[in-house]
Amino acid sequence: MAIASNSIQTRQDAPRQATRLLYAGPRSDAVLSLLDPAAGRFACQAEARVSAALMLAASKSFDVVVVDQRDDDDALTLLIAALAASQKPPRIIVLAQPEAVGRFLRYPGVHSVLTLPLRAAQLRAALASAHPKSSAKPALAAPQAEARLAQSPGLRRRLLSTGRFMATISALYKNAAFVLLATLFAAFTFYGFLIAFFLLSSGWGAPVTLSKGHELVAKAQREIGELKIALNVTAQRLSEAQLGADTAERAHGDAQLLVEYVKGTVDQEIDARQAALKTVRSKLKRLARVKAEFDAQLKSGGMSQALAKLYRKRLIDKRTYEAGTLGLLETTQRMAAIDTDIEAARDVETQASVTITLLTSLRQQLVQGKMSGVTAATADLVLLTKQAVDARSALDQALVQLQSAHDSQKILSASMALMEQQVADLEQSPFGRARRTRVDVIFVPYGNERGFVAGASLYTCALTVVICHRAGTVGQVLPGESNTVHPFFGKPLRGFFVEAKLDDEAAAAQEIIHAGRAPFFF
Repeated sequence: MAIASNSIQTRQDAPRQATRLLYAGPRSDAVLSLLDPAAGRFACQAEARVSAALMLAASKSFDVVVVDQRDDDDALTLLIAALAASQKPPRIIVLAQPEAVGRFLRYPGVHSVLTLPLRAAQLRAALASAHPKSSAKPALAAPQAEARLAQSPGLRRRLLSTGRFMATISALYKNAAFVLLATLFAAFTFYGFLIAFFLLSSGWGAPVTLSKGHELVAKAQREIGELKIALNVTAQRLSEAQLGADTAERAHGDAQLLVEYVKGTVDQEIDARQAALKTVRSKLKRLARVKAEFDAQLKSGGMSQALAKLYRKRLIDKRTYEAGTLGLLETTQRMAAIDTDIEAARDVETQASVTITLLTSLRQQLVQGKMSGVTAATADLVLLTKQAVDARSALDQALVQLQSAHDSQKILSASMALMEQQVADLEQSPFGRARRTRVDVIFVPYGNERGFVAGASLYTCALTVVICHRAGTVGQVLPGESNTVHPFFGKPLRGFFVEAKLDDEAAAAQEIIHAGRAPFFF
């Protein structure tokens, strides 16, 4: 790490017994101004560069070295270690932040550590305590120290080697800083390039690998399970409808037999009433002829005149005449009875006709199924009428139940077929197939759908948009809308899924995939 150089020349007129002081750090002016070089007690020399300070320490002998570590410079820390390892280490005074005092006191060769704010008296006291005692051997003069260093080539080589090492470290710091800045510039440039690409491009999508634990696959599995449960329920209801249809079929057969039985009874009753009506009508005809003949004779008076003529001619006696007259009276009375019989027969005929008409209407309604306005002709037909109404009602009810059962069967069968088709479609869809095997799909945002048509080529890129190669083709479009977040901006996106037929399965692990062609044609 390079530090700006700031050097102060050694006083030429300093006494030979002055404390030889070396200051290493970037603030030489501020620190050395706290001393009093005019007093002749210090022979000061300052060097801001670590490598230069090492070479200076290797070429000259110093009593005290002040290392300014208030900026916590690693290179200056290495200088402390190098000075402590020299053949004749100087007294080292470290200027440091308060929190680093304990750390620097643990370094060998460190005499004292001064903290901010730095005062002149404090610095002079530390230098005075670091100066060799009067009982110690007198310090060597500069020429003698230089001669001694010349006689110690090992120390000189170590110090020079340490200086070169520190220069190498400083150069490495410079190069590392340049590389870091260049890398950051390239990263920001590429970032801006990606922003422009996502704002302008409409041919990208986000690949997704579907597997058994994926949310969309789990949703499809739940839908398939619910459809299968509904399918089983529908199948059970269809079985119940089939049972109801069988029951209604049997009830319909029984009701139809009852209707046929009642219809046969009505037919027999109609035949009997028609036969009785025929008999009554024949009797009416005979009575009408007899009555007509008697009426004609009575009106003509022929029998009475014939009896009177026979009596006058004395062909019959009086008794016979009276007996004949009495017979005529009896005949007249019998004619009155014939009229009564005729009226009774006509009543029977009328009643029979009405009964036949009602029975015929009852039979017609029984056959056609419209039982309305049914009344019994006579009291003896009330039971038959009730049986006819009940039979027809049972048949109609059985027909309704049978039709309802058949309709339910049709509806349930259609529902089962639809659900079976839905289950088959879901199981054959990518979401359904992902329950058993890996399936790759691509989320396509709205606005990018023109590039993702079936059969279009897919390209994947190593650096999102560059170094691309063909990865497969686009498959079928999956129905429905889906939501996700933008792979670069992180904002919500709406779109749909298409199936991906990938030749390179590693393309599914990329953030985006391109359709139609590689971006920028490379």
